[in-house]
Amino acid sequence: MENEAPKAVKALHMEISCHLTVANMEAEDFEDAMYFLNCASDQNLDSFSKLRYLRAAVVFFCACMDAWVARKTETVLIKNENELNDDEKKLLCVLRTPGQEIPGQGVMWKVLAKYSQLSDEQKRTMKSLYKKWQPIKEYRDSFIHYAQRNFPEHYDDAAIMTLICEAPKYIGQAIGVCDDLKTYSWYRNAMS
Repeated sequence: MENEAPKAVKALHMEISCHLTVANMEAEDFEDAMYFLNCASDQNLDSFSKLRYLRAAVVFFCACMDAWVARKTETVLIKNENELNDDEKKLLCVLRTPGQEIPGQGVMWKVLAKYSQLSDEQKRTMKSLYKKWQPIKEYRDSFIHYAQRNFPEHYDDAAIMTLICEAPKYIGQAIGVCDDLKTYSWYRNAMS
């Protein structure tokens, strides 16, 4: 009996098994986009392979921007929960509920401009970035939501490369307007 531990101590020796995944979707998507953009830069690639990598890059850049805008929108809505109108409350509910259809980025960019305590210059910058982002988003949408049309621009790899190479800069500028870009190590690391 001397060597026997008290029952309370025995309970401390139980093993608990768990699994934890910490995900930062905008970071993962940005890294994937940069990978595919770098692959597309290989001068030895045939045109079809280059286009395949460019399409993958644009999908991931857009997913990165979508994830960041949604997360940042949710954050500013939570901070300002007592001031929200009915549409903003519904938007917050949608952003908090998995599986809900997320509204377009335009709605969320307007919420960011309204609640992020941006100066007039920062608001103009956000508006300008939103407009600059549209050709990238439209290119993504043109093959994600494909319709039977004549899309010669889908096969102009030089024009697509020029368009897609702007995406990392725009993402960094959007983050920089709303937050301190220095706190986004995933962006800094990928761009260095």
